[in-house]
Amino acid sequence: MIRSFTHSLGPDADLVVDQYDVDGAIARALVLPGFGRTADEYFHLSALLLRNRVSVLVPDFRQHPGRSAGTIMDFTLAGQAQDVATILDEFEVDAVLATSLSFPPTLRLLTERDWRGRLVGIVPVVCCADTLQVVTNVDYRDPAEDHSPDRILNIDGFDVRFELALDADRNGLMFLNDTVGNTERFGGALTMIAGARDTWVDADQVRLVAQTAKSCDLVILDEIGHDFGRSVRRARLMFQSAAENFLRSYGIEAATDAPIDVVIRSRQELRETGTTAVLGALA
Repeated sequence: MIRSFTHSLGPDADLVVDQYDVDGAIARALVLPGFGRTADEYFHLSALLLRNRVSVLVPDFRQHPGRSAGTIMDFTLAGQAQDVATILDEFEVDAVLATSLSFPPTLRLLTERDWRGRLVGIVPVVCCADTLQVVTNVDYRDPAEDHSPDRILNIDGFDVRFELALDADRNGLMFLNDTVGNTERFGGALTMIAGARDTWVDADQVRLVAQTAKSCDLVILDEIGHDFGRSVRRARLMFQSAAENFLRSYGIEAATDAPIDVVIRSRQELRETGTTAVLGALA
């Protein structure tokens, strides 16, 4: 049986987090959506973990689409790190699965906390400056570039203030060397799952970061680009790879997925009743 709860965390109770608990859980994972994405869009990954007896926490980040406070116009990585810290102050987790832009602030936060679980980076951004240039054609390193905090950037269809970049730089999250330094100091186990077709994140940079880690499993998926979530088949491939890598630490070699119609039905039941048994968590 799987049970769901929704929490409003933080001093202003404005950070909404979904909690899914499965009977006989072997672990708990924190699933962090990518930029502009919501908890609901990551339910398939949550369902896959739940089916394999891993309980799940997944937030709607603040300053993001979804149920939490703020608008994405004001989004910063420091703010996102605070959201993750708020969750970790409330719950103990064995793994964190961070997608795309949620990876660098989470890596730094977990390093600062000397956290020793497994961090799984899903198409992890490792150099924000380079990804920013590819996505917006803005060269942050160019001194002639307009660095006004209120300048508007369009990132994947969302308008965001340039303060996002300035904040990342101030907090040591902007450049490849920042990620390398945080990775060298990270005391937990690291997994990085990159896409060979990712035009937003250079797979060679991911390889370089992986080589600096104390412990890292590097997976390069041939079919995957940064926008893997726009294809159900590719999303399932990515989520399967992420779940399987984490589950191997528990002696489980293959993550068992559920058919799409079962995933959809379980989500509906959880919304309506707070429980579901249709995912058929494995004994």
